[in-house]
Amino acid sequence: MPRTKKLAHKQTGRKPKDSTISYRTFQTEADQNRYQQYTSDRTFCVEKGFLLQNTPTMGYEEYVHSVITTHNWKQFCAHPADAVVPVVREFYAHLAGVGQRTVYVRGVQVPIDDDSINQIYGLNVAEDMHQEFAANASAERLESALEHVCVPGTTWTVSAQGKLTVQWASLTPQCKVWYHFLKTRLMPSTHVQRVSKDRILLLDSIISGRAIDVGRIIFQNLGTCAAKKCGSLWFPSLVTSLCARNGVPMFDTEERLLCSSGVITKNTIARLLHGQMAEGPTQPPRTQNDDAGQAPQAPTSSTAAALSNRDSTPADLINSLQMLERRMSLAEVQQYQTMELLQQMHSQQQQYWEYAQQRDVALKKSLQKNFTKPIFPFPEFPDGMLEPIAADKVDEEDEDDQEA
Repeated sequence: MPRTKKLAHKQTGRKPKDSTISYRTFQTEADQNRYQQYTSDRTFCVEKGFLLQNTPTMGYEEYVHSVITTHNWKQFCAHPADAVVPVVREFYAHLAGVGQRTVYVRGVQVPIDDDSINQIYGLNVAEDMHQEFAANASAERLESALEHVCVPGTTWTVSAQGKLTVQWASLTPQCKVWYHFLKTRLMPSTHVQRVSKDRILLLDSIISGRAIDVGRIIFQNLGTCAAKKCGSLWFPSLVTSLCARNGVPMFDTEERLLCSSGVITKNTIARLLHGQMAEGPTQPPRTQNDDAGQAPQAPTSSTAAALSNRDSTPADLINSLQMLERRMSLAEVQQYQTMELLQQMHSQQQQYWEYAQQRDVALKKSLQKNFTKPIFPFPEFPDGMLEPIAADKVDEEDEDDQEA
């Protein structure tokens, strides 16, 4: 018999009518068996995204922000939210394979078709030019794609099964950045050193500006991931968003998949541009439970300890550096959020002092009209409080602090 859950936890995003919510975790026994055999212990492919700013360049170089603007991908390329681990596992337990357009999750039929996915990212593709381009990939088109996305002299490698690939190192710097993005957000891949023909063609469409139906590609890959029955589970943040959008009950006490390790920062891009992999061997993504089980450590001390340990193996050093990178990525996300909050507070303070100045002027005029005798002079309002914070003044203060 499929299990039935009754939960009285606080629900995320919507308030339940009753204190207890009842739903069947699994719709059929086959779904329960699929969960136990294929989804309960699989890892996750954490989606990557950019920390986009509200500026014309979005905080990145031209080869990043121009592509985002051309495809209207600002929402799609943004850093994803954390995923709810149990919801993602239950979702894949009810997804049998390619072509299934709705998935049962906790009593709700969640649509996962092309349009539903595009709506999550605010996309509306009238014509999928990439589909036609990839479906009619002649030898001439394949060679043209290599010229666009790879360094001169790159040739296709043909495997024993007849599959075409190229070395990751052969990609141009710009395409290394976009491949780093698409291998978790559009066409997930576990291959580190080699890039398949389909991904080369997709890279060509991305940098060339061909219209791409993101929903269609992701919909196909959701079914592919479920049909594989092994490896990592793809699109955990998107799955959580689809479920939340359709009213699937979620609770604050449920385990979260932290997506901070997926941030594409300027440091990440710098490593990619210098021909370095942004990540080493695949590691299990971090969750809230992982962070709760260990005390925070200073990045510098952990790095020094890893490098000074003569008994450490190269794998140990790589793991230590990857943990350091994840902590630094999380710190960068928090710093960016703090900066936005401080800017908002500064704007609100300016609005208040403008009001206070107008109020004091009105009060002074009122008193002067109603009193014939001279009154004590009002203090002048400090106009400097309305001026924006100057960058050079901040730099001077920082220098003074360092000298002190």
